[in-house]
Amino acid sequence: MAKENRFSGLGDALKKSRKTSKRPDVQADKTTGKAKSKSSDHTKLTVYITKALHKRLKVGGAHLEMELSDIAEEAINEYLDKHLDV
Repeated sequence: MAKENRFSGLGDALKKSRKTSKRPDVQADKTTGKAKSKSSDHTKLTVYITKALHKRLKVGGAHLEMELSDIAEEAINEYLDKHLDV
């Protein structure tokens, strides 16, 4: 029998949410309710990161109950605030 940990059941919950959601890859903007991909306030950004960082980001997002795009946006804003005088 597998050892229980804080991530036990996470896979089952993800499978269940994918079955109930018609488009699990489309994230809704919490302020407008529109899908971010359809929102005029959002644009798509593709970046390359290491597999280790991606795994850490996904686990962190699940732990914080945040979407990866929201974590990335917050981190980019903090970085620019720290490094730019604009």
